[in-house]
Amino acid sequence: MKEKLFKRILVCLLIIVLVVPIVYEIIIGSTLKTIKYKDLEDITVESASHYGFGFASIYVAPSSSDATKANKESIKVGSENIKGAASGETVSVYYLDYDKLSDDEKKVIFGDKTDKIAYMFYVNGELLTTLYGEIEINSLKTYLSSYSAEAMSPNLKEYKTFEDAAAFKKAIKRKNEVTMAVFGRDTCFYCNQFKTIYNQIALEEKLDIYYIDEGEFDADEFKKVKDSNLTIPKACTNTQQDESLKDYAYDTPLTLFIKNGKVIDCISGYIGKKDLTTKLETVGMLKTDADKKADETTKKEK
Repeated sequence: MKEKLFKRILVCLLIIVLVVPIVYEIIIGSTLKTIKYKDLEDITVESASHYGFGFASIYVAPSSSDATKANKESIKVGSENIKGAASGETVSVYYLDYDKLSDDEKKVIFGDKTDKIAYMFYVNGELLTTLYGEIEINSLKTYLSSYSAEAMSPNLKEYKTFEDAAAFKKAIKRKNEVTMAVFGRDTCFYCNQFKTIYNQIALEEKLDIYYIDEGEFDADEFKKVKDSNLTIPKACTNTQQDESLKDYAYDTPLTLFIKNGKVIDCISGYIGKKDLTTKLETVGMLKTDADKKADETTKKEK
């Protein structure tokens, strides 16, 4: 009798071990992981934890909406085949319940907008951008793929390219205008990371930012580009000396800020959105907050 009871208990335990994970996957695994507002700081840290480049996205929507549950499941399924460029792992997408946010928390995420749905995209520990309103799943997959640096979608591409060396030389010689030119390769890991950042800034600030892919550019034309009498500042060389763009074997990505045919500043490698914004203000491509306030004051006085 005891032996039969023991066998039954053993069978029950075996069934539990086999069935519980399946049930858990059906109930929990088919939808997004829910987080609280206080968890955003941890998400920010997580997005910067993978080999110097990480990504995370947060879907904000009211749990009181009938559509939210279905959307969560669609987002979960739609994101499963998208791999982060750095980690090689499926991109992280989380759910934040709008109904459980305080008024102050809603203000931080939505500002003065009346929306109750938002998609937040974190890259390298920074909030890259927030999109408001519902997004169709295929469009969301495009955003996830592009922002995670897996592959920049042509539909989201805001940076520009040069057709030939003549177009490059014309741009860098514009009188009193700064040209930002990023030299890189599509096979370069950090080039693709950086592309995510400056592409977003080009979109938000309506800036002409140029990318020169030396792997795609015609070889003869690229040689002419390098032979433009430009000097790479020592801050962006391994020799700690100014070097000629024509002769120096620079690392990519290399960003040059050029005004009146002369390099006035540079960036070696990848930097984040905040740092790039500061650099653009320094070289005069963007106005500082102080400049914007001064402009507003001047307008009011007029």
